Amino acid sequence: MAAGAIFNPRPSINNLMLGSTIGNYEVVSQFGEGGMGELYLGRHTRLAREVIIKTIRTEDFSPRQIEHLRDRLEREAFIQSQLDHPNIVRVYDFVAIGDATCIVMEYVPGRDLRKMISRETGPIAASRAIKLFKQVLAAVDYAHHFIYQDKSGERHQGIIHRDLKPANILVTPEDLVKVTDFGIVKVRGVKGGTQMGFNPGTPEYMSPEQARGRDLDQRSDIYSLGIVFYEMLTGHVPFEDDGSGTSDYEIRRGHIELPVPPLSKYYPGVSPELEKIVFKALEKNPDDRYQTGQQFLEVIEEFEQTGLAKFTGRMPGARQTVVHADRGAGRQSLAEAPTVGISETVITDPNQPFTNTATYNDNSKNLTARISAPIAESKPRGAMFREPRPAKSKAPLAVGIAVVALLTLGVTYWLITGSTPPDNPDTGTPLQAPVGMISISGGEFTMGRNDGNTFEGPAHPVKVDPFFIDKTEVTNTDYAEFVRQKRRQAPSHWPEGNFAPGEATFPVINVSWYDARDYCEWKGKRLPTEEEWEFAARGKDSLLYPYGNTPKAQCSNSSEEGLNKPRTVGSYPCGASPFNLLDMAGNVAEWTFTDYKPYPGSKAQPVEGKVYRGGTFKTPRAEQTTTDRYYDVPTFAADFLGFRCAKSVK
Repeated sequence: MAAGAIFNPRPSINNLMLGSTIGNYEVVSQFGEGGMGELYLGRHTRLAREVIIKTIRTEDFSPRQIEHLRDRLEREAFIQSQLDHPNIVRVYDFVAIGDATCIVMEYVPGRDLRKMISRETGPIAASRAIKLFKQVLAAVDYAHHFIYQDKSGERHQGIIHRDLKPANILVTPEDLVKVTDFGIVKVRGVKGGTQMGFNPGTPEYMSPEQARGRDLDQRSDIYSLGIVFYEMLTGHVPFEDDGSGTSDYEIRRGHIELPVPPLSKYYPGVSPELEKIVFKALEKNPDDRYQTGQQFLEVIEEFEQTGLAKFTGRMPGARQTVVHADRGAGRQSLAEAPTVGISETVITDPNQPFTNTATYNDNSKNLTARISAPIAESKPRGAMFREPRPAKSKAPLAVGIAVVALLTLGVTYWLITGSTPPDNPDTGTPLQAPVGMISISGGEFTMGRNDGNTFEGPAHPVKVDPFFIDKTEVTNTDYAEFVRQKRRQAPSHWPEGNFAPGEATFPVINVSWYDARDYCEWKGKRLPTEEEWEFAARGKDSLLYPYGNTPKAQCSNSSEEGLNKPRTVGSYPCGASPFNLLDMAGNVAEWTFTDYKPYPGSKAQPVEGKVYRGGTFKTPRAEQTTTDRYYDVPTFAADFLGFRCAKSVK
């Protein structure tokens, strides 16, 4: 893919004739559609070189606009042909013959970063994201310091891109990055540029000053790069259309006025230190950002070496940006944004407390930072009642009634769910589970086993905090409502976008990890961690199967049943776990929140992927253990894989 192309075979009035020759280039096929014109795959008639031929699409524009666009295309070619960097798409030629005006540029195999995130990876693992993003920084910093010569021979330094976004960043199969589409670049110190109502930039990636329509410098690109990095790590931009028709104005307002949401809102697995590095690029005041791409790069490389976010509050070279108080009345002035003095170096220690809003229980220490701001001595969770204090004005009868009521609540819960509800840490009273969920009181158990396969061991002690978890897997009916309300794509096996008759209470299948995560978040829940899932399945006695230590017939949907498909959730009550959860042995496997990594001391090799657990209707009964681990890329979906949700006890 090249130049942020979007494949679209729709012909236009100004299409080049396939098989024709323009200049020294044969038009081989239509390749796609860029922001301002058509894209074709071409071939040099004398050299063994494939190229992309970029033209102007003119049917929607007036003659004056067409003239402007042709001038712009020539300007793009003139500027970009002088750029010579391994991470920038090369421009080879500019051709203007008759009505045809084209730029001929380097063909880059692969896809753009936008498609990579949306179709392949979702949030990109931090190590890979950093590797890719460092190449983007190198390209943009090169352009910011590039000595440009215009057609009059006058020289200028620095090119501002003004539309940096994943669609303009190409990634090859070897993870080589190429930045493209310098068609709306601004040459620093040269007036003019994009005119006639063509507003440069894309709202989701605009800096606050760009959203206000102010003059820009290279620090606007730094902000846009911060948005790109945010999206690489989370799969989302901080200000976006939430599906309810959010306007461009509202998105721009977010950049100008609203705080950037923590990365944990979308993906809790990002290091708090790395989050600080991203937030530095997203300061509202340009003076408080990295002043150059090189500064941004150096901070990231320091993080790679030490795990620390180390930078000064105001980067060297920052100048005071003056914002007039009478502009944007009622909003905080950019100049009023809080800053840290230049002499105050911020060095954070990963061993020190860090406050994070994520609610995932992180027992494996590889998901999110724990909430570890100074906390007063915690109250005991184990006791259902506190030691009574001397009564002052309370009648003994009232105390007795309260005790009986609490006992009745606890016994009733146990009779219904078969498990003891966790205590409220503030009151010591039992917590009521949300409808359809089971309260798990937390505790220590032995995770894994030593007599299984390489991935299951070695056995090791794990402690989990109290949590809630769905009693059964999410059903087709549940998921259909999510599809309808959020306008999501239905699972691939649903005919005409709905589940088959008679399968309303079957567990939903053919959903990716991202689908499962988004559903749970829509419900105000989350995916369970792997530790939580195994504890809920085997209990404090670390059973090998949810129902005991030996396989039992008719306690799970296994290959011996011969159904070769899921059954209604809860069809095997004898297979209930010690906490009375159903279908954890068989029916469908279930996604967890956890990234796969070998257990401490394991000989298994580390790989990238999300863990899913539990047996399936295709699994022999004896192999439907509570300890077996599976993993795959988060885009994976299968007819044997579903999920259930969990919820933290707050």
